[in-house]
Amino acid sequence: MNKFLVFTILFSFFYNNVDAQNQRGKKIDPLCDSSSHETFIICEEMPKYNLENKELERILNDSLNQIPVHKDGLLVISLVVDCIGNTYDYFIIRSPDTLISNKITEALKSNLKWTPGRVRGNPVLCGYTFPFEIGNGVLKLKTTEKKTNHRIFNHKKQ
Repeated sequence: MNKFLVFTILFSFFYNNVDAQNQRGKKIDPLCDSSSHETFIICEEMPKYNLENKELERILNDSLNQIPVHKDGLLVISLVVDCIGNTYDYFIIRSPDTLISNKITEALKSNLKWTPGRVRGNPVLCGYTFPFEIGNGVLKLKTTEKKTNHRIFNHKKQ
């Protein structure tokens, strides 16, 4: 009986410590509306940053001009926005060059202020992905607008 009691106490102590942190060892904000503290990929209201896309491109191109850019290609960076608007877990999904991706990541970290994503009106941990296209030493944010087909089909039931 004593062994079971000791085991139960130790298990509950370690379980509570592990539950209070996420995978990277960062403390989870108690304001998050997620009992399991999962990171949402799609939220009802996605996180927003404080700049317009053109302004963001200008800032990132200014930082890109500080290094020699010889490679063109696609740069995709993902990150996590927490319930307060802090960012962490920057991850390079695709990059033409590590020097380019490091410089752009630094610029993103230092220039953007975030509004957290929301689910059912409550702030949650939410992932965000930036797709950039680099061509001729110029960085452009790829838009993810859906192209719509404006044809109207009139289907009649027979």
